[in-house]
Amino acid sequence: GVICQFGGQTAINLAAPLAKRGVTVLGTSVDGMDRAEDRERFDEVLAKLNIPRPDGRIATSDKEAMKVSKELEFPLIVRPSYVLGGRAMEIVYNEKELERYLREAVIASPDHPILIDEYMVGREVEVDAVADGTDVYIPGIMEQVERAGVHSGDSIAVYPPQHLDQDMINQIVDYTTRISLELQVKGSVNIQFVVSRGKLYIIEVNPRSSRTVPFLSKVTHFPIVEIATRIALGETLKDMGYHSGLMPAKKHVAAKAPVFSFSKIGLAEIALGPEMKSTGEVMGIGHSYSEALYKAVNGAKMKIPAGGTILVTVADRDKAEALQLAEGFKELGYHIIATEGTGKYFNDHGMPVDIVRKIHEGGQNIATLIRNGKIDLVLNTLTYGKHPERDGFNLRRMAVELAVPCLTSLDTATRMGRFMFQEFWIDGSKGETPENVTGFKKVMANPYVATVITVVLGILLGLNGYQKIWALFGSANQLLAALALLAVATWLGNVGKNNKMFYIPMIFMLIVTLASLAQTISTQVGKITAGAATDWAPYAQAI
Repeated sequence: GVICQFGGQTAINLAAPLAKRGVTVLGTSVDGMDRAEDRERFDEVLAKLNIPRPDGRIATSDKEAMKVSKELEFPLIVRPSYVLGGRAMEIVYNEKELERYLREAVIASPDHPILIDEYMVGREVEVDAVADGTDVYIPGIMEQVERAGVHSGDSIAVYPPQHLDQDMINQIVDYTTRISLELQVKGSVNIQFVVSRGKLYIIEVNPRSSRTVPFLSKVTHFPIVEIATRIALGETLKDMGYHSGLMPAKKHVAAKAPVFSFSKIGLAEIALGPEMKSTGEVMGIGHSYSEALYKAVNGAKMKIPAGGTILVTVADRDKAEALQLAEGFKELGYHIIATEGTGKYFNDHGMPVDIVRKIHEGGQNIATLIRNGKIDLVLNTLTYGKHPERDGFNLRRMAVELAVPCLTSLDTATRMGRFMFQEFWIDGSKGETPENVTGFKKVMANPYVATVITVVLGILLGLNGYQKIWALFGSANQLLAALALLAVATWLGNVGKNNKMFYIPMIFMLIVTLASLAQTISTQVGKITAGAATDWAPYAQAI
């Protein structure tokens, strides 16, 4: 037999043809897979279980697509059925954009229907689970930083969820369990949800392993692939010592950030959306949400410059949110410039900005500014269309090719902006921020206090050497003195590790410490040598 759960969408698409040719499909049955993949059959499953999903329709022709769109509320998310990686998936905001999508992206037919759903703005949540037809075990729940509409492979995922209350988590567990049992999943299953206006909806169910399985397996220490394989071969969760329900969340926080290769792929559209574009991912683990995100974002090389000029040019629907974001960056000392439409909105709402020309307007425009190194960060959201001749497309490509950071998701920009707002007043390495560090703890975590103490300790070590410091504790407590110095040095290193201002005093302290240690060792060796010479003197005289 064959297992079709670990080959992505391609393997799922091959399950039925293989079964028709007499090949035994192990694990979840072909019928169970089809009930999850076929739109009408999946709607029947959700209706039977009384589980909500965004309202949607199926269209088998362009004419039918335009007709059913009138029964739904824009914006809509449209895509072909049985797609891989969100290919040809797009969000359309009006009939004109839907007509363009049908004309340029897909050809609807009875054999290749188009799925049309209402796009719900909200927080996307993802679950990987294993089931044996009787029990369902959930190693963990992940939430995405970017709002629904950005492909999960291109979004920053966080475990455990940071913005869901216990009632919502219980509902996610309930929906996951009932769907898995109804589909008779035997192995791995991936379910994507969206939380919109406080209500939980199903986006899709994938009767297979997803790209998040390696991430979730690492951070929960639960071997999803191994367990799913053993179930597909006939074992049960109870046989392996597991039960139904959600694994208790670990104490650490982990974040998965996407990695892109836009600079290596000419004419590739970099704007984030339902179609997956990332080519890899990195993981960050920390004691807190902020620390995990900080590590993941830095590992993915998604860095915002520490200062300079930010160009903001966004779609009309994003202007109000972009205004708040730009005001925050301005408070940090960034210089904000904008194209005409965005700049006029900002100026009309009390935030003066310099207005610059678009690329097609010629003269001293944004292309000239980028080439001359006058723009340090671009914040741009997609209007419509992804053609190379469009101004926004050219701007995004130019930013990539000239190595200027370009953010196309306001959620990503907001989160990364918060990294700039907060100093990591590191308590150990917990990434605590000024809001939750108070009193003496705040003083001891302040980088300036640490700098002063570092320099003072370095000078004391340089002037007095280790032996004079040992004397403060007494000869019997030299080990305790050494441990105390080590603890202080560790604290100083943790406080300063995210701030370059510590490099000089820390290097200075290291040098004088090593020098003092070398002097101490040299002195002791000299004493031992002198003592040995004294002990051997009588024998030498006798000889």
